[in-house]
Formats: sequence, C-alpha cells, structure tokens
Amino acid sequence: MDNIFRIGNIKRFAKQAMRGKWIRGFIVMLLFAVIQSGPSFILSYVTNSPVVAYLLAIYRLAISGPLLMGVTVFFLDCFRGTEESGLGSFGKGFSFGVRAMQLFIICFALVFLWSLLFVIPGIIAAIRYSQSFFILADNPDLSPIDCIKQSKYYMQNCKGRYFGLQLSFIGWFILAAIPSGLVLNSNLDISGLVSPEAIEEAVLQASQAPLVLVLELLVCFVYAYVVASDACFYDILSGNLKIYTEVPENRETQGMY
Repeated sequence: MDNIFRIGNIKRFAKQAMRGKWIRGFIVMLLFAVIQSGPSFILSYVTNSPVVAYLLAIYRLAISGPLLMGVTVFFLDCFRGTEESGLGSFGKGFSFGVRAMQLFIICFALVFLWSLLFVIPGIIAAIRYSQSFFILADNPDLSPIDCIKQSKYYMQNCKGRYFGLQLSFIGWFILAAIPSGLVLNSNLDISGLVSPEAIEEAVLQASQAPLVLVLELLVCFVYAYVVASDACFYDILSGNLKIYTEVPENRETQGMY
C-alpha cells in the first residue's frame, strides 16, 4: 500500500497526464476563481452594504458546488485521457447542478461543525470528505449523502497519505507567490521614496496593481497541479488506476496502467 501511494509516483503521473493540457488547466482554475470570487471583488469597491454581502454569500454558496464539480470532472477526464475538446469537460460538470450544490453545502456544513470543536477535527473532516466530488463524477445518480459515506470509507486508512500529498505542494505555492510579493515590497519602498503625498502613493500603487494581479495568476498553475494529483489519488483509491512495481512481461520500466 505504501508503494502505491508514494507521493512521487502520484505527482509524476499527474504531470504526465497534463502534458499539453497545462494551459487549459490554468484557464479552468482561473475561471473557477473569477466566477466564484469576481463579483465579491468588484462589489467590494462599490458598496459595503450588509444586504449585498449577504446576497454575495448566498451566491458563493450556490455556485461553488457546480464550479467545483466542473473542475473535478475536467481534471479527472484529463488524467484519464477522456477529456472533451476545449473546456467541454469543465462545462459538463455543471450538468450536476443541484446535486453538486447540495453536496458542497453538506460538506461545508459538516466541516464547519467539526471545526467548532477545534481546528484539527475540522481538517480531518475536510480530508475525510475530500473524495466526495470525484465519487459523484463517477456516479451521477448517487445521492450527496452516499457520496460522503463512500468518501469516508475510501479515506479510512488514507488520511495521512492525502494530508502528506497536500503538504508537498506548499513549496510550489510559496514559489508562485514570490514574484507578486517582490512587486508589493518594491511598491512600498518606492512609494516612500518618490513622494510622501497620499495621492501620489495611491497612483503608484494603482499603476503596479495589474502587474501584481498577473503575477498572482501563477498560483492557478499550482492549483491545476494539485487537482490533477488529487485525481490520480482518487483513481488509486477507487481501483481505476493500478501502479505496478514489478516489471510485467515485455515491459522495461515501471509505471501505471
């Protein structure tokens, strides 16, 4: 079992599966971020109305499930080599509609309730339910509760392995965040040197804001890498992917089939 879930193998197979698909993966993660958080980002500059904030919370709660389903289906299809042309697989995830929304709300509520006890139970709960959307992608007729139960069953002895896989991406997230961080730091230093006036400082920051935004988009590539690896992890759990360590007949290297 330890050999099957080696983090190096999972990430290597994910990178192999995403060859020639990284740009589409980036676009999918960018669409996810824009559709989910874009309205909140824009309206935060327009109004501070509590009514608008309430409506935005409802919007995110309603849209996050279908969006996450679209991301799940896209990367699962990419990993299996069954993706549709363009972003068709991402759009296919929205066909789950209400069922995906229900699954997200139930998982969110369960993780929130466990988090009230302490942070660690909340993290464990999130890991326990982490396979729910992959399960729904493979079983569209399954109820949200059954997807959660199946995820709990799959993750009984695999929580530590999944947690280790997620931790292995911390370095990539830090690396992706460095360029925008450097621009922000230089922004602060320059504003102090160029002019003490608030208006000039605001103009300077505004002029560099687009560059910061572009650099922050690098994180979308990391998220694409993470979800592709999660798809590999799920396929091992569900038995759809088998990794051999002994050389089969007429084979010269180890790998997957």
